Amino acid sequence: SKLVQLRDGSKNGRVVSIPFHTLRTLPLNSFFRGVVHEFNPGTGQYEVSDFGVALDKINWVKLHIHGDFGGNFSELGNNTISYGGTTFVRRVRLGRIEDPSRPDRVVDELVPYDVRSYLLSDGVFPPEQYADSLFDGSVTALVTDTGTPAASAAGVADGFETNNFADRSVAATDWEVRLSVIDNGVSPPAVFPIEQANDIEIIINHRSTDRIAN
Repeated sequence: SKLVQLRDGSKNGRVVSIPFHTLRTLPLNSFFRGVVHEFNPGTGQYEVSDFGVALDKINWVKLHIHGDFGGNFSELGNNTISYGGTTFVRRVRLGRIEDPSRPDRVVDELVPYDVRSYLLSDGVFPPEQYADSLFDGSVTALVTDTGTPAASAAGVADGFETNNFADRSVAATDWEVRLSVIDNGVSPPAVFPIEQANDIEIIINHRSTDRIAN
């Protein structure tokens, strides 16, 4: 499987590294939803049917692994989530269409920002001391067996979530999840059977605000 390939391609096979981005608008979903234009046969023009949402920000992030584990695992600890690259914020006011034949190209719709994580020193922000990414290296993933009732509760806050990315935009170019599939802190080392996983969910609980027509 792809997960096994990622594990075997990592250093000593100890981690599974999964890079991804969140610059997507999912159909019939509130996640980073943008403006939708539909053709009106009566007017012969494209018109706004959905304003979308603005200022879509993260509340918390959570990892959920489900597969055929035979009830032997309920969690996987010491994982890392990192957030970096460029983030995008959708403006409160709608962008504009400059070419009526291309309603999918909206101008002044998004504002890009480089990721900055400023470093504290004795409670203050020293000048020019920051990282270009943000990460949490102690994330515990919820593990459930496929078809169990617990899998349906994966999207609720239950202590597995991390708040380290709160108030950041949901849309970022360089996310990465690193799963620790070998724990050398015990003897013999504990091995998580990633080959038995059917899916890994990165759950982003978020909030947004309504948009204003120009």
